Amino acid sequence: MISFSNFQKPTGRAVFSNIPIIWLDTFRAKYPGVFKIRYRGPRAGDNRGRLTRQAGCLKSRAVAFSAYTY
Repeated sequence: MISFSNFQKPTGRAVFSNIPIIWLDTFRAKYPGVFKIRYRGPRAGDNRGRLTRQAGCLKSRAVAFSAYTY
């Protein structure tokens, strides 16, 4: 199993950040329901409103994700 400690950040609001999206299922299996997930990636061509787009990207376009506490 992968160690996510390399993605922990001592500063900032995210507990883990910039984790490749291919490890999302592994992350959720290791920490079920513990963290709120925000997807990171391109926002171009997104038809959502300006303020909604700033919160993150769509899961289908994500290249990475960050994990936050609730």
